[in-house]
Amino acid sequence: FISTLTEGFFVSFCIRIASCIHIVDNPEISSISVLMVLVPGLAIVNAIRDIIAGDLVAGLARGAEAFIVAAALSFGAGLGVLLFDFIGF
Repeated sequence: FISTLTEGFFVSFCIRIASCIHIVDNPEISSISVLMVLVPGLAIVNAIRDIIAGDLVAGLARGAEAFIVAAALSFGAGLGVLLFDFIGF
């Protein structure tokens, strides 16, 4: 959880800084593009596959893990944007 939270924070904060010094033209598209690489898509698909196969405990456990990773990623990205706006670059 902490590593994923840190990754989301670091990505969004660095892209906002890059936007401030005119390296990146559109920070929203850039941050979405980078954060999509970190989204646990394969874990979600495996969770659904396990549930369909009848292994409910493993499917729910993988689904919960994927949800926690996605929530930590979005929370970290939100913190990065809020901190950048709070500092006032």
